[in-house]
Amino acid sequence: MCSSCCRIPVSGVVVAFGADNRIARSEDGGHRWSVVRAMKGEGTILGAVMRERRIVAVGENGLTLHSDDLGKRWQFVPAGENRPLNAVAVDARSGNLVAVGGGGWITVSSDGGERWQTRNLGVAEYVHGIVRDPASGELVAAGINRTLSRSVDGGRTWTSAVMTQLTEPGYLFQVAQEPVSQSLIVAGGKQSWLRTKDGGQHWDFETAEDGAVYQGFISHPETGTVILFGDGGLLARLEAGATKAVLLPRIVEGAWFRGAVDRRSGTLWIFGADGALARSADDGRSWERIDVPTDATFYGGIFDSARRLFLLAGSRGVILRSEDEGRTWASVDSGTVVLLGSMIEDPSSKAVLVAGASGIVLRSLDEGKIWLRSSTGSESLLRAFLVEPGSGALLLTGREGVVLRSSDHGESWDALTSNTEARLKALIADSETGNLVAYGDRIVFMERLGR
Repeated sequence: MCSSCCRIPVSGVVVAFGADNRIARSEDGGHRWSVVRAMKGEGTILGAVMRERRIVAVGENGLTLHSDDLGKRWQFVPAGENRPLNAVAVDARSGNLVAVGGGGWITVSSDGGERWQTRNLGVAEYVHGIVRDPASGELVAAGINRTLSRSVDGGRTWTSAVMTQLTEPGYLFQVAQEPVSQSLIVAGGKQSWLRTKDGGQHWDFETAEDGAVYQGFISHPETGTVILFGDGGLLARLEAGATKAVLLPRIVEGAWFRGAVDRRSGTLWIFGADGALARSADDGRSWERIDVPTDATFYGGIFDSARRLFLLAGSRGVILRSEDEGRTWASVDSGTVVLLGSMIEDPSSKAVLVAGASGIVLRSLDEGKIWLRSSTGSESLLRAFLVEPGSGALLLTGREGVVLRSSDHGESWDALTSNTEARLKALIADSETGNLVAYGDRIVFMERLGR
């Protein structure tokens, strides 16, 4: 399969770039071909252009190559970012090479591809979280390749920066406010975390060359202590004001994927792979592993002692329920075997909902004892719920650009126009304007006129 092709005028030479990471060359207009270089591990070439006598090619993982002998030999030049460059062209006015890539990345070379300078980084190729910075009021997006982006206009436009203090690749998986200290916390790969209290002017941080991934974090509602959790049972405690996180004993071998806080009792919960569930009643200093009747991976849960509502959802359609504030758990028939994840309690009706794969939304009116399927009209993986400010309607995002809205407490759903088929992970809403910002493969601004 050919991903790109470059024909050299007059000479009859044609150079083709394949999706199997190969470069092929023909000297007779494409009748006979020979492979001139096999590129292993460098990425597929996605675009090429001829500049004077030089061929310049760009591709995955920030790949740039050039050849001065009609494609016989090639020199690799790093472009500075580990994200795809999709196309390259010659600026007719300046003669500069301009390459464009994932997330709006634009990089320019004024010397024929010997050196590249980023002119616009754009947002990360994949955005894992967006939150409003309590200090600046700006929206902050965290994504892959150590990228943080900021928006001062409610999500319409963004400026980005690479957090170079972190170890590469340093994917950032969660960004959230810590309400007690009014700080912004970011966590991700290479055992990295960052914290700022002044809108990003100064950052406390830690990162490790061989560190595991922090999948996320939770914070205690009274002390502000942050609990970071992740792959391989990684667990750490960061007290308010501290600049070093204390690693805690690992009580599981698999990954912790999610956390939750019981706001009435202050109990902290984490859950993840292979039926892993644990809680802490002492501000995260010590953790108790809780036995459950399944080895499914948990992706969603509700822990609310004020309502005595304790539920877990995960792979293979598993739903667990506890009637003794999480001490013991029993399986509930969900009526499905697909992956279940995000859970929410509708504030007005008190109905409990869970979303998952194959467009499924389940709804319970008796605190999780009996579950009925709601009509969504979607077959996509549905990822995250949100309560719409003002109206109280429920919103739900998913893959293939799916954004759904329910005005009847989750019983039925209507599709909103997102103008994308990208994978969407979640969304946030502006409480004043009602505008929505969805994120995942890209950031999608959805202006809600006349809502």
